Amino acid sequence: SASAGISASQQAGEFVIKQDSSLADRYATEEIMPVPRALVAKVIGKGASKLNEIIEKSGASFIDARNQDTDPVQVKLIGRKSAVAEARRLIKEELESTSKKLDGVPFFEVPADEAKILIGRNGSNVNFVQTNTGTKIDVEFHSETARVYIQGAQQQDVDQAK
Repeated sequence: SASAGISASQQAGEFVIKQDSSLADRYATEEIMPVPRALVAKVIGKGASKLNEIIEKSGASFIDARNQDTDPVQVKLIGRKSAVAEARRLIKEELESTSKKLDGVPFFEVPADEAKILIGRNGSNVNFVQTNTGTKIDVEFHSETARVYIQGAQQQDVDQAK
């Protein structure tokens, strides 16, 4: 039986729910937002903290940035139309603030594979260096290389981190 535009049926042992497309448009939408691969880690955050914050603030149901095979990464935003629009705005804001934060900061380039070693498992190596030198290290991945930005209150701290 159908009620409120949703019908359910039993087919081959599976429960199938069909939703009227007009309801789907009102209640859920899916959009793809291209994010430069070099900046996708900033959108995800340590332990997905930034991604979870964006989901919480926007009300989006789901944000998927797992497939990072392409550049730009095709980030999938799912939720109510207004929540998806807010998630898109928050991601754009994060990307803009990250780009501005690194403007003018000196960097050096390393092969992308070496940058992964520099970062370490779950950021362990870079966190160790940051803690012991009082610096902030950002790594921006490009196709074959990575830019490593090191900021600190004193030049000697930056030199030690290098």
